[in-house]
Amino acid sequence: MEKIASKTVLIMLTSFFIILTISAKIYPFLPFDPEISRFLQQFHPVWFDSFMRIVSYIGDGGIRAVSIIGAFLAFFLIGRQREAIFIFISGTGSILLSLIVKFFVLRPRPDLLTGQNSYFDPSFSYPSGHALFVVGFYGFLLFLTITNTSFRKTLPGKLLIVLFSMLIVLIGVSRIYLGMHWFSDVLGSYLLGSIWLFVITRLYRNLKLG
Repeated sequence: MEKIASKTVLIMLTSFFIILTISAKIYPFLPFDPEISRFLQQFHPVWFDSFMRIVSYIGDGGIRAVSIIGAFLAFFLIGRQREAIFIFISGTGSILLSLIVKFFVLRPRPDLLTGQNSYFDPSFSYPSGHALFVVGFYGFLLFLTITNTSFRKTLPGKLLIVLFSMLIVLIGVSRIYLGMHWFSDVLGSYLLGSIWLFVITRLYRNLKLG
């Protein structure tokens, strides 16, 4: 029963992602995208603007590399080689998926609705590489934390669950707020990231049980 439900969810996620990706290929933005961007960008006190930029910075290229290598080494050195390998795969796989879809869709970046996008980014908009990375990479770390029944009950475990969960949500908000992506870009990243996370966690579980 659980396998049937999992397959149903995977089919639904994949179907929604395909429909959204085709729409992103055809249209530079969807009807609701500008409204969501304007809504988020109307809140711009200094502290919130700084916070959004810090959150977004966590998903930048250099930070991604440091995060992947750091987590890989940390797990490898404590004798969790299988987890270390899957952490590396989850992170690098997320980056590669983002690049592949970007160059298929070729969607331009959003217009500067409120002037908050302070620098030119030559890459394409769909999907958001930042959002896809945090779902794939930090989502897998979240999975490892939750499935470790003894660690998740400790204070560090609880803090990590909250931290990873908040980061996954806030990175998408930050990319829209900063004018770097449309809501549909972020939604596509969450869908594809969830599909990738489903595949990588299923493979991890099967190899662990085997």
